Amino acid sequence: MSNLELLELDITTSEKDDAGELRGNVGDGVTGVGWGQQFGFWAPEGFYGAPNEKDKDGAARALILREGQQSYVIGFKDNRIVARYAEMAPGDRAIITRSGAAVFLKEDGKSVTLSYNAGDGSPTLVAQLDGDAKAWKVAIADDAGASWFTQSPSKIYMGVNGGGALKIDKAGVHINGNLCEVNCGMVTLGMTAPSTPLVPGVNSAIIGATGMTGVASSKVLIAGP
Repeated sequence: MSNLELLELDITTSEKDDAGELRGNVGDGVTGVGWGQQFGFWAPEGFYGAPNEKDKDGAARALILREGQQSYVIGFKDNRIVARYAEMAPGDRAIITRSGAAVFLKEDGKSVTLSYNAGDGSPTLVAQLDGDAKAWKVAIADDAGASWFTQSPSKIYMGVNGGGALKIDKAGVHINGNLCEVNCGMVTLGMTAPSTPLVPGVNSAIIGATGMTGVASSKVLIAGP
């Protein structure tokens, strides 16, 4: 029977070979002493990641299975980035990077979240599929302000903190803000059925003075009572 041995070493370099396989060298990341070259990195089929480069804070670690003359990297660990996992409850999953980009799958909330938060003053970006709320949510924020978008089966809601907001639901379209500016070739208000279009001259808004001196608009039409 072959002797099996498990080793834990630093990943000193990693790169793709000519065939596209991710391979790397392992050894002591502090002293630079190598232990082996061009190891193939094994992972669940279809999911692969390149280890972070070593730096002054350390290096990613490799769990190596050695059988005789053959050795395989079968797992990774990088204690430099564990703080970015945030709160992890039983059943949760996460993919994280040193840059702040991350994917979180939450078991309890039935949600999938894409996020970016570098913690260096860069904008915070969050996009979430929320299974419990049956909603799709997006938010972007920095020191200057924040904007957000939410979509559920019965409502679409978007806005800017301290500014305007737009809500579309079964009751209609609701616009809130200090200014509502509409720039288009034709504006119709109160038309209840496309089969009965408004008529310029008959349904025109009056421009200028009211009464006989007013001018009928050809671009803004208003339905009668």
